Formats: sequence, C-alpha cells, structure tokens
Amino acid sequence: AERDGGQSTSASAEMGQETDSSGRIIRHYTADGVLLPLKNPEVAMEKCNSHANAQARRRLALVLVGLPARGKTFTSQKLTRYLRWMGFTTKHFNVGSYRRKVSGAAVGAGFFDAGNSDAAQARELAAKLCMEDMLRWMEGGGQVGIYDATNTTRKRREWLAEMARGRCKLIFIETISNDPRLITQNIKEKVEHSSDYKGVPLDEATADFKRRIKEYERVYEPVGTESSPTRPGGKGSYIKLIDIASGSGHMQINRIQGYLPGRIVSFLVNTTLHRCPIYITRHGESTDNALGRMGGDASLSAGGDEFARNLAAYIKSLPPNLRPQSVWISMLKRSAETAKYLHDIPKVVWRQLNEIDMGVCDGMTYSEIKAAMPAEFEMRAKDKLRFRYSRGESYLDVIQRLESLIIELERQQQPVLIVAHQ
Repeated sequence: AERDGGQSTSASAEMGQETDSSGRIIRHYTADGVLLPLKNPEVAMEKCNSHANAQARRRLALVLVGLPARGKTFTSQKLTRYLRWMGFTTKHFNVGSYRRKVSGAAVGAGFFDAGNSDAAQARELAAKLCMEDMLRWMEGGGQVGIYDATNTTRKRREWLAEMARGRCKLIFIETISNDPRLITQNIKEKVEHSSDYKGVPLDEATADFKRRIKEYERVYEPVGTESSPTRPGGKGSYIKLIDIASGSGHMQINRIQGYLPGRIVSFLVNTTLHRCPIYITRHGESTDNALGRMGGDASLSAGGDEFARNLAAYIKSLPPNLRPQSVWISMLKRSAETAKYLHDIPKVVWRQLNEIDMGVCDGMTYSEIKAAMPAEFEMRAKDKLRFRYSRGESYLDVIQRLESLIIELERQQQPVLIVAHQ
C-alpha cells in the first residue's frame, strides 16, 4: 500500500496499465503489482478488490483510548491472553515502547504538553511507527492487533482510522475511571514499574506523572463526541468502559457487530481490576491412572487420597486473605474426592471442567489405542490440539466449552481453587 502523511489506500483500489511505443495497452495491473488479464480487466479487478476487502474484514484492530492510569495496558494484556486462548493470532502493540525508542525514557511531564511542538512531532512519529508495524503484522497473517496508547483527541483517532481504512476493521475501546482510590493505585504501580521513572524517587516520580495526566486532561475528547442528530453515538465502532473495573460501572457500545466483537464485549463487561489468587491443581491419582487407563470415572487410589489430604493441609496453612473461598470441581469422582477434605469451603460443580471426552477410546491405555487404532493414534500424535476422538472431543472442543468458565473466573474477587484434569 502507498502511504503519505500517515494515510493509506487499499493496495488493490486502483488499476494501472502499461502501453507499448505505439500506445497499445499490453498489460493491466493492480496498485500492488498483481497482473490482470487484457480481456475484461475490470472484472478481474473487482475480484481482487473483493478479495482484499474480505481479507481486511477478517483483521481487527482494537485501539485503546483513555487518560494515563486508567487501565489501558492492563485491559490490553487481558484481551491479548483471552484472544490467544480463543485461538486468534493476537499481538499487543504499545506506543509508549516506540516513544522510548524515538525519544528515550527520561522525559518529563512537559514532553506531553500539547504546546510543545518538537515533542508533539516525536510522539506522532512513535504513534505512526507503531500503527504501521501493527498493520504490516496483520497483513502478514495476524488477526487481532491491540494498539495501546492514550489516543485522547478526535484528530488522533480520525488519523488512525484513516490509516486502517481498507486494511482492517477498527474498534476503539475507551477506559474511563472516576474512582480516586483506583487511580491512585494505578499511578503507584505505574511509577514503580515504568522505565520512565527508573532511579527516580517515588514522590518525585508520582508528582511528575500526575502533571503528565494534567497535560492529557487539557486536550482530552472522549469517544462519541462525534455524535450528531442522525448518528447519536457517532459513526465509528467503539466500546466505552465506564468504571467497570471498580465493579459499579457500566458499558456503552456503538456499531458493534459480528461474533468476535461480541465475544470481546462479553469478556470486557466481566473484567475486574481486583486481584486475587487462583489456585489450579490436577486431581489426585485415580485407580485408572495407576493402571495407565484414560478417562473413565474411577475413584482415587491410596496415593490419590494422600494427595487430597496434603492439598487440604496446604490450603488450610494459607493466610486467611489468601485462602480459597470456593472450590471448583468437575462432575467426575476423582475431582470431587480430591477436594473432600476441604470441609469448610463451598464446592461448585462445573461440567465444563470434565476431562476431555475420549469417545470410543475411553478406558483404554495408549498402548491399546495404538494396537487397535493405529491410524487414529498417528493422527493424534501429529496434531493433539485438533485431533477429535471418535464420538468424543478435541482439545479445541474443550477450549470452547471452557469459555463460560473463563468468563466467570474473570469476575471473581475472592481466591478460588480449581481441581481439574490433565
């Protein structure tokens, strides 16, 4: 694609032609060099454009918006992990990292003053480099790019939307927090861990970061300010998270359509900034495990029972604030029996936590499967993730059925113990 001043056009948007010395057309081609037939080139061009548009629709850019210390990077990292787990090729692009490469880390709050023209050019360059890298990555096979920056002005967001035009679908995600306690906590974590303040005393770093926030507040234009009587929410796609992290807020969405954007909305509305331990353990050894048999619903062996007692002793040794307030178990005996000595902790049974359904192979050993079904055994060895047992499941099926549990886990504000399967 051709780029000029941060703008881009679809690589297949225009058709060119080449002539010989007499002026006769000898070939047609797209803007990115794809040759078209001499006969009916317009039809071929239309097909190229259709394919390019279809490819662009399959790529999604999630562009964060918000003041500093509002949880943008936290949200970006959570989304990255969730979408990768869902099977989407996802990458997190942080403009701050590009800004440090362009201008160094040791910059004060004045660097973010909108009236500082030299600094504004440097910040714009960092933003452009980051966006171009993300778009190139998506055009090279990436599915979801997450662009993490403040993007607090309409001008900046319109510029980014223009860069993405014809190359990917774009959704803005704005994080808004009005909770002073949460903002103070975020500022503290930011100055303690950011390379911008390495070696700077905490009080001095905190004061400078607060001045940086003030610089952004002077120019901040929330998403949706492009509204008009005919388009109440504006013409773009966006998700506004208003005090969601504090557990008492709400969400606004505009022009959100499709399966993946819908899953993203569902995930974000259940996300909390509250931190708590999640303990995950496999069940204790079952009698089938001792025999090398897969699946089944056997009880614990003597060794498995000993593991269950040791697990209970460990959990009870934890400080009260770190001790699980609920135990999530599957519907299978070996999971429930592993948690049986945790008498005073409520149990929650999840069918989604059941071990993979091995179908016709249930109860067999791997040696028996290899001897009885060598072709299936070989297929599984080549691709364990996608291999589906006859009348059973694949690991992709397991991932799909676990999604509702993952969403529920995001909502937890107290420690949880999960007793699951291999």
